Amino acid sequence: MSRAAPVSLAAVTGAIRAGDLDVEGHVEAVRAGLATVDHDVHALVDEPGRVARLRADAEQLLEQYAGERHLPPLFGVVVGLKDAIRVEGLPTRLGSRLPAEAFDGPEASLVLALRRAGALVLGKTAMDELGLGAPPTTRNPHDLGRTPGGSSGGSAAAVASGLCPLAIGTQILRGTIGPASFCGVVGYAPSFGRVPLDGVVTSCPSLETAGIFTAEVADATLAASVLVPRWKHVVPARRPVLGVPEGSYLADLFPEAAQAFESAVRHLESSWYAIRRVEMPWGDDLDALYAVASELVHAELAERHAGPFARHPELFGARAADAVRRGLAVPESVARAHRAGRIALRTALERAMDAAGVDLFASPSAVGAAPEGLAISGFGATTVPWAYAGLPAVSLPASTSAAGLPIGFQCIGRFGDDERLLAWATRIDEVLRAS
Repeated sequence: MSRAAPVSLAAVTGAIRAGDLDVEGHVEAVRAGLATVDHDVHALVDEPGRVARLRADAEQLLEQYAGERHLPPLFGVVVGLKDAIRVEGLPTRLGSRLPAEAFDGPEASLVLALRRAGALVLGKTAMDELGLGAPPTTRNPHDLGRTPGGSSGGSAAAVASGLCPLAIGTQILRGTIGPASFCGVVGYAPSFGRVPLDGVVTSCPSLETAGIFTAEVADATLAASVLVPRWKHVVPARRPVLGVPEGSYLADLFPEAAQAFESAVRHLESSWYAIRRVEMPWGDDLDALYAVASELVHAELAERHAGPFARHPELFGARAADAVRRGLAVPESVARAHRAGRIALRTALERAMDAAGVDLFASPSAVGAAPEGLAISGFGATTVPWAYAGLPAVSLPASTSAAGLPIGFQCIGRFGDDERLLAWATRIDEVLRAS
């Protein structure tokens, strides 16, 4: 049975400002969801005394802004935070059995930004072990027998099931776009470096970025205006020209994803969007790009976790241990070359966009709908090139499979041009939802 009932962030903030919903009422609705929905979905990491803490935090927030006419943008909204993001008073474990002391440090600046915006911390959301190991027991709200995706599956599931209207994750290669697609929510992965990650325990600092999960693109834009320094309000004067990758990139799609994507492209064309097929800089050697990205991820994960692994190998799951071993075998000279490759690919992709006259790339968010079972949290074939290049991307809940499972439509922008990406994606999302 489906437990999917995402709630709009803008609707919640609007209701609180209008007096139609008080903060205590919002917290009590969350409490009810914790007792019912999350009992099945398991989006959140267990936290003794969570409801009492939330109530106390809400009371303190109300006292702080008592009598104030101008409230911050996320006033009273509960937010889920991936278990790689440090939050004062809550342990950080990266979905592992390692002691929280291994990841101690100051609270993440993105959490401070959320608090300044008036948000309340719901708690930690579940994640794959160290971001690359075994997934947690989190279930897809659309089908409890399927994965929500990884590694930020807990954040996507929390939004999809209505536990919170906003959740933050991270992405290395597919950690935000994949779960958003599987769970039928909006997932936005900013340009590399646009959201500060100090206070986030990253496993691949050269690629990792924050991830924002919401019900609507406008909600993601609101969250981005809080989390991205120097965010600008943009209203594009025209529709974007969309570029669809030619060649091997779309070769491995499951039929359900291929059909959904081509249907979405046709609908956009009928709605006066220009679509151009683009020859990609990797040609037909996409597997080599996947191998390079994977090798860099393993190398940096091993560098981050080699110490704890040497001291406590028994605390690492089989997949996480294998990932560390693989990373330790990568020479630093190779990792250095792979880091340089990020910029080379970014430059090549921007040149391809210029040559084809396109504003955004468009692609499926994943190779198919969420697979059955919880052992595998997904595949990164449709996200790896953009994530490796550090480009901003957003997954839109555009289609459903024959089984009623979500399939996302991904839009990818130019590096640093996140504002226009989300502005354009808002209109694209409206068109696709109406199809």
